[in-house]
Amino acid sequence: HMEELFENAKDWKENERKTREQSDSELWLSLRKIMLTASNFGTVCRMRPTTSCATTVKSILFPPSIDTAAMKYGRDMEKVAKQELSKILKKDIKPCGLFIDSNNPWLGASPDGLLEEDGLVEIKCPLSAENLTAEEAIHTLPRLKGIFDKKDLNAMNRNHRFFYQIQGQLKHSAIFAFLLYGLRET
Repeated sequence: HMEELFENAKDWKENERKTREQSDSELWLSLRKIMLTASNFGTVCRMRPTTSCATTVKSILFPPSIDTAAMKYGRDMEKVAKQELSKILKKDIKPCGLFIDSNNPWLGASPDGLLEEDGLVEIKCPLSAENLTAEEAIHTLPRLKGIFDKKDLNAMNRNHRFFYQIQGQLKHSAIFAFLLYGLRET
């Protein structure tokens, strides 16, 4: 298993290119099954001493294969969000695939886009927030509650699961854009 992981890491650029369709890519799906990806870093890093490691590992290795209305909404809105963010930043956002850590090939990250050549993008488009303002969403929805630091709304809460996801992605770029999209205008 470790040999396979290190082999994947050697070909990380090629694997990243081949997995740009992300969940529509068989390679992306198979590579993610054998590694811990940034989207699960929050789950692992925030485990309590009483949390069952077996249950956590099982949920990561064998996630239920479901496709909910919320997931479809998120995927659909992500495309629109990328276009809007590209206009706002006046920078191209290109597709990207799975980045594999060359030193720790059991770790990976799949950001939602490449910001020009040297930045990454992560976008969240929660269906549950579609009729809420950003302020309402971050104060009422459990998934978003506490996402930003109470004293500095320009900083993410260091205990929020999205913070850990972004930290895992920052391994691959120091420039990062996070967008919470699809919310009602104020």
